[in-house]
Amino acid sequence: MLADVRVRRQHPLPVQELRLDDRRGRQLHLPGVRGYVLSGQSGGIRRLAVGAGAVAIAVAIVFFVLILPRVARPGLGALIIGVLAVATIVVFWLGLPTILGAAAIALGLGARERGVETGKATAGLVLGALAVVAHIVLAFVG
Repeated sequence: MLADVRVRRQHPLPVQELRLDDRRGRQLHLPGVRGYVLSGQSGGIRRLAVGAGAVAIAVAIVFFVLILPRVARPGLGALIIGVLAVATIVVFWLGLPTILGAAAIALGLGARERGVETGKATAGLVLGALAVVAHIVLAFVG
């Protein structure tokens, strides 16, 4: 994938546009995107990946070490975390849908195994699984 960052001067303030070309010649224009991700001046894609990875690791530690063991109602917890997992698909590049989806799946399976709040646990399990699958698809499709 080739990237071309251009500055358009049609506005009173310069607005950068990020243009991505794939191998088939299709183009994706993202007006207003700063383009720092692919430029060498700010650390580029490596800086974004390190930042997103650090956020994902921090959230995983918080959820799996601090929050999940303390949930009193695992069925309701699975449902709430499953909804959060689906909501974070909007910012899928941070890795949150997979972390929250896995937490919802873990709580849902635990609640179903104990036989408490099975309806909420199943809904949370399904939402968590959908978030994980959507995150994987979006990671490849973009």
